[in-house]
Amino acid sequence: MPIPYDRTCWIIGYGNTRRRDDGIGPCVVDRLKPLVRNTEGVHLLAVPQLAADLVGELYKADRILFADATVADVAGGWSWCKVCPETHSLPYLTHHASPAYLLGLVRALYHRSPRAWLLSIQGYDFGFGEGLSREVEKRIGDVSQEILQFIEKND
Repeated sequence: MPIPYDRTCWIIGYGNTRRRDDGIGPCVVDRLKPLVRNTEGVHLLAVPQLAADLVGELYKADRILFADATVADVAGGWSWCKVCPETHSLPYLTHHASPAYLLGLVRALYHRSPRAWLLSIQGYDFGFGEGLSREVEKRIGDVSQEILQFIEKND
């Protein structure tokens, strides 16, 4: 018997909070916590890196948004990209998994394909230290509002 999809939305912010702007993903999740506290079906998770053990939580999700920092120049400061499942490139020599690889595991193990996106947020300072750069700190509010719109859009 197939496992039914939950009407859930997962927001997973990942990155190293001790490498300044690399911690954008977890900071976005922290910003969203009070805004979605009582929103049914919304799950927030901040992790330093994506790992295969997340599959046990994600397999029944309807939608997943991965939020991460990027060193690339991004028009407007952030970009959205649809993520498709992939299993042909194993994350060997590291325990970091990509969003596509996690979705590939969900499909291979549970025969599920949640809709997923990667939100890449441009960072500037990836040196050692805590706290975001001034530019990124200004951007977090706008990014959070866009994610709230994503959560409300339940198609």
